[in-house]
Amino acid sequence: MARNQKHYDTDYKVQFVNLAKEIAMLREQNKKLSRENKRLKEENEFLEEASAFFAASRRKSARTSD
Repeated sequence: MARNQKHYDTDYKVQFVNLAKEIAMLREQNKKLSRENKRLKEENEFLEEASAFFAASRRKSARTSD
């Protein structure tokens, strides 16, 4: 009976393990950067709203001081 089991040399196994570690590290880095990107978008949205609020406030105070 023939076996279809593949035999891999040691170098291939080492490369596979290193690649798996690198992929895991890149996935973790991607998750971290995605969280940071989300936080920065939220901060940017807040700053845009605050800027619009203060710009409207300045326009209002400029009209009342005339």
